[in-house]
Amino acid sequence: MNLYDFHRHWSLLQRALLALVIFLIAFGLRFIILPINSSFYFLTFYPATIICTYLCGRWLGMLMAIVSTGASYYFFMPVAFRHSSEPGPFFAIAVFLLAAYLIGLIVQKLQNHAERLRNTLAELKESEQRYLSILEDQTEMLCR
Repeated sequence: MNLYDFHRHWSLLQRALLALVIFLIAFGLRFIILPINSSFYFLTFYPATIICTYLCGRWLGMLMAIVSTGASYYFFMPVAFRHSSEPGPFFAIAVFLLAAYLIGLIVQKLQNHAERLRNTLAELKESEQRYLSILEDQTEMLCR
């Protein structure tokens, strides 16, 4: 099994547990790397969302983004921003969720194209084998 097919070979429960582990690592790294009230709310959650979407599938990646948004809002945004009309943190949330959605679309498209390419290569190998077997079975020589 390679990483291209990872999300298709594991069960939903296994992928959900992997997504939880990825979230916890990103959450822990965010506490370690920056102070709590830093303005980079989603610093470790962007790569975690990309990895989760790629390994666990689009919908678990989106769930990861939503849970990351909630964790960032509750733990990393200053309390003063939560109850103010200032657009800064809410703009950051909107950009993060939009980016997570676009990441999900792009990863899904790339995985679909890779699957079609693998299928095309398999058909090409099969056709080549048929052609070689026809050439090997031929006993007459044709000239024009």
